[in-house]
Amino acid sequence: MEIQEVLAGLARKNVAQNHMNHRVGILHRDARTLTGKTMPAPVDWVVSNPPYKKRGTGRLNPDSGKATARHEITLDIDILVKRASLVLRPGGRLCLIFPASRTPDLTAALDREGFHADWLRPVYFSAKDPARRILVCAVKSGSGPVTRFPGCSYTSLTAPRPRIIWHFFNGDFSVPGGLILDTGRKRY
Repeated sequence: MEIQEVLAGLARKNVAQNHMNHRVGILHRDARTLTGKTMPAPVDWVVSNPPYKKRGTGRLNPDSGKATARHEITLDIDILVKRASLVLRPGGRLCLIFPASRTPDLTAALDREGFHADWLRPVYFSAKDPARRILVCAVKSGSGPVTRFPGCSYTSLTAPRPRIIWHFFNGDFSVPGGLILDTGRKRY
């Protein structure tokens, strides 16, 4: 689901290019209007790259599309988790990337809606810097221990291994960073 029509079109193109039309659907819709009745059936997965910055924080981009994508203008983490809960089947998964600094906001939203964080993984933009993002997969109505990679917790995201690192010290993309972004830059 994507609120911006241009980005929804790009997502549909990506799905088609990867021959996933039979498994993945992209809706151009405002997630705030989503209910269990607006979906044809409960879904197994919700994957999201939600806006990162809280309303009223940081410099707002003058481009409205970029501002909407980066700031919680139309969608905040509480609304996203609540809407995911409405459309996911019990045991369905919500997977997303979020700022490591806002992990407490994310985990509080997950807890309020009855999600169990199945695993957390820190993402480092550089091998020398602390984690800037966190990948999270949460299970609706789930239970059990959270798989935290060594040193990773809700409040401490300085795990030495395993971690995803985008750039080596020299600025070149790491193998995961280069493969994910497919930039054409030199990769190791």
